[in-house]
Amino acid sequence: MRTSYPGSVTESTLPIDHSEHTCHVDRDDLTVRLWEATSSRRADRRSYEWKVTLGLWAGLLAVAKLALDSTALPLVAQRWAVVVVACLLLVIVAVGHWLYEFKFVVPANAHDLEEALTLEGSLRETAHLPSAEADERTWRRAPALFQVGVTVLLTVVAAGSIIIGSR
Repeated sequence: MRTSYPGSVTESTLPIDHSEHTCHVDRDDLTVRLWEATSSRRADRRSYEWKVTLGLWAGLLAVAKLALDSTALPLVAQRWAVVVVACLLLVIVAVGHWLYEFKFVVPANAHDLEEALTLEGSLRETAHLPSAEADERTWRRAPALFQVGVTVLLTVVAAGSIIIGSR
């Protein structure tokens, strides 16, 4: 079995007893390892998500600064076309970020969270512990909403800077 993500469970880490003709897996140990792998995968994705977002924000701020400091844009004969194209590209970046967050990151994080909660429930049941209270989980999208909201704000700032810089 090959490793497809950091912290994944591989054959070498599974708690399997390879006695003569039997294969015994310690269910609780396996559940803990799967829970750890799921949590690790989600944490790694969140870290990468924020790196992408911060890089995008830095790029949008750089565009805004360059547009305001630029002396070349007012000299372009068809500067309105440059402004329109630049603003359209900024909108495409903002929409792309929304798609990245809500079509990839949020569903993947939700899946990993549900898997982790299922594994945790299994461990609680085995240990005869009371089940954790179910929450509404409406907060799941809050980080993505914040990130996309700031991206939209910075897109408006960058587009405004391009328009002001073109005068």
